[in-house]
Amino acid sequence: MNLNLPKLQAAISAGNVVELEQLLAADPSLAAANSEQGVSMILWALYQGQREAALVIAGHKSALDLFEAAALGLTDTVSSLLRDDPAAVSALAVDGFPALGLAVFFGQAACAALLLAAGADAAQAAANPMRVAPVHAACTHRDEVLGCRLVHLLLAFGADPNARQQAGYTPLHSAAHRNQPRLITLLRAAGADPLISNDAGDTAIDLARRESNAEALGALQ
Repeated sequence: MNLNLPKLQAAISAGNVVELEQLLAADPSLAAANSEQGVSMILWALYQGQREAALVIAGHKSALDLFEAAALGLTDTVSSLLRDDPAAVSALAVDGFPALGLAVFFGQAACAALLLAAGADAAQAAANPMRVAPVHAACTHRDEVLGCRLVHLLLAFGADPNARQQAGYTPLHSAAHRNQPRLITLLRAAGADPLISNDAGDTAIDLARRESNAEALGALQ
């Protein structure tokens, strides 16, 4: 392991782009380094909520892969990579997520549309214990308009509105938790069932009622 990697990760976590630039200038190989789990530093930065840091690293990396480009929302790069290797649309990152799932999770609707048009499976769940499908990722956004846009796109390409992720949660469970009535209405119009229970025995209605999310509860009943 590169001995400067812990310093790089500390700078990323702190959002210290000045130090990040200095570290990358002194050791350009850090841009292509991976975490102990094998995750690229670009994706690692995004998982830390440090998009600016991820863009700095991307600027120092000679070439991005499809997962990085999709997560960053770089549509031109995604298009180019798909032209060069169409089969990559179905590949999984080292942590089990497909490029579509990453694009959706990071709110990159244009990249998600490109990937779907290129044949990405709208129902492909992550190959890890979380079992997150793109439609679940779409329902994690605080921005309900963005969430609805992504869910609408995924449903048009065959996403399952009742898909279950880890612990049996459906998209409606997430929408109920976030008190997002428009998203609930969109999902229900596509066949989402508010009476499906998660592994703990809770329906989306139960969650909305327990958390006093009145708008969500109204849309669910």
